Amino acid sequence: MLLSCGSGGNRFKISGRILHLSQGMFLVYSPDGSLDHIDTINVEAGRFAYEMMCEEPTTLVLVMPNFSEQPVFAEPGASVEIEADASHLREMEIKGTKENELMTAFRRQTVDASPPETRKLAADFIRNHKSSAVSLYLLKRYFVADMQADRHEALRLIDELMAENGDNSELKAQRTYVQKAMRTATGSTLPAFTARDINGNAVSSAMFARGVGIIYTWASWSFESQNTQRRLNAMLSEYGQRLTMLGVNIDASTYDCRAVVSREHVAIRQICDGKMFSSPVLTAVGLSDVPEFMVVKDGRIALRTSDFQRLSDEIKQMIK
Repeated sequence: MLLSCGSGGNRFKISGRILHLSQGMFLVYSPDGSLDHIDTINVEAGRFAYEMMCEEPTTLVLVMPNFSEQPVFAEPGASVEIEADASHLREMEIKGTKENELMTAFRRQTVDASPPETRKLAADFIRNHKSSAVSLYLLKRYFVADMQADRHEALRLIDELMAENGDNSELKAQRTYVQKAMRTATGSTLPAFTARDINGNAVSSAMFARGVGIIYTWASWSFESQNTQRRLNAMLSEYGQRLTMLGVNIDASTYDCRAVVSREHVAIRQICDGKMFSSPVLTAVGLSDVPEFMVVKDGRIALRTSDFQRLSDEIKQMIK
């Protein structure tokens, strides 16, 4: 893929190719909100193009045809070239800017690494590149959003980056999130929240004060999360009123959420406020991945997991 300047210094263009993919589509979104919607990028004869306004550095995330996600670090007037093979997307190569080349080097380093090895390499990278946008991305992915990560290590890394970068609002937000996540560990009381579902009806944490419930995340662009939602829908049909469920959709568009709910005949109540991962409900309960599940029993958090089978086994034990 090739990212290049547009006609001015505030344009950002993506074009390039993916080997062994003649036709297809992938998605692009911005976790920091620089894009207020999720865009599609079409692949024709292995090549594609995309252009956007870019007035300040930002992070884009490409959702590839195999549903893996790869970051691209955009800069006003920048130009980077990315080569990708459809069968080895984890080895995607991005050239043209320092940040993207740093990410490419890290990506290569971790191709065959285990999750613990990857986290160690990410920590080493962060400490060696404290002013890099890549470090902020790796911090969030491997130490903030990853439920298996050491939260105390996450706080140490955040403090080191804050000492280097000064008053950084994103780092402050990450620190607040980690501290809140530590308070929403298994056994903790479910934090209070209120919201409106996609039909305008009130929903709140009070729904989970008694009995067994599940709060989960999903997105229209995530095949895995939509597949698990189908299974959750079947689970709700099986257990009925013995199980309370609430889905939190992280699409930027309520229309996309409604379209899936209608097409799939989803009976589970849904929240979609268009704020993606900045949704107040997600911030309150500490969910930050897709898909991710939280099991609540009698108002207390009983399980946090991204593993649907583990979720299913736990629910069977709770509801007999």
